[in-house]
Amino acid sequence: MTKNNKRYKQKDAQLLGGNITDTELGQELGSIHQAISQLSQNFSQLLAVGLIFITHLHDIFYTSKA
Repeated sequence: MTKNNKRYKQKDAQLLGGNITDTELGQELGSIHQAISQLSQNFSQLLAVGLIFITHLHDIFYTSKA
């Protein structure tokens, strides 16, 4: 099990047990927001690379037939 998985399981146990303060909850929500933002940024970059790749494939196949 990875270090992050252990940490998430501990946090889940805290949340389920109700042993979390408003400050800790705020920090967790901030971490979740940051992770979602990073995933969104990574997805956008991946999409851009994919579009460039498709454009190059299109150019290769259609210019070689001309």
